[in-house]
Amino acid sequence: MGSVLDNADGSFNVILELGFSGAIRREWAWRLSRGEPTGNLAAFRHLADPDALRAAEGEPEA
Repeated sequence: MGSVLDNADGSFNVILELGFSGAIRREWAWRLSRGEPTGNLAAFRHLADPDALRAAEGEPEA
């Protein structure tokens, strides 16, 4: 039972990303554009638009 749970937990974000990457990207964009919290999206930070992240964090664009 423990190994089943480990495998399920380890694959969960990958499975979510496969099915919902577009929705996750839109959620990042929506939250960043409005200054909303993004803490619960941290596991999917790599899906966020880098320019929008820099702007939200107050960094100059590259």
